[in-house]
Amino acid sequence: MNNKLTKLIGYLYSQTQKIDMEALTNFLKETELDVIDVADHKHFHEENYRRNLIAHSEWFDMLVICWRAGQFSQIHDHAGSSCGFKILEGASTERIFKKTSGTFVKEISTRTYEEGQVCSAYDSDVHQIVNNGDGNLVTLHVYSPPLKMNFYSVAIDEPGIVHK
Repeated sequence: MNNKLTKLIGYLYSQTQKIDMEALTNFLKETELDVIDVADHKHFHEENYRRNLIAHSEWFDMLVICWRAGQFSQIHDHAGSSCGFKILEGASTERIFKKTSGTFVKEISTRTYEEGQVCSAYDSDVHQIVNNGDGNLVTLHVYSPPLKMNFYSVAIDEPGIVHK
């Protein structure tokens, strides 16, 4: 394992409680990792994005997530876990949603993150990550505490939705 990745993992293992979102975001921004640093964890799946676990403790999960063109996550929140991820290769689209009722949501905005940028989501933020590009997307994710998610569906009775 290279020194940059070892430094990040050392920081994460030193944590003894949920990692503050601002601190996690700043650390990911300051970490000069690139896709070469995670090459041993860069594994794709042809049908769905693939999570590749690098390190884990009771206070965090660190994963490299690999996305082929057109692959996407389900619409989700992080159910008590903070999430920060850095784009190591490609560009990521984040679709942001607002809860309407129960497990239904309405899309309110989108953001695009380019290589080197960091996206952060608090535990109750509802979003979906999409690889809208033509090439691969590789992201380094840290969840604290370890990854938890609730899943949502787009409300079909929202204005502007065409029903057939």
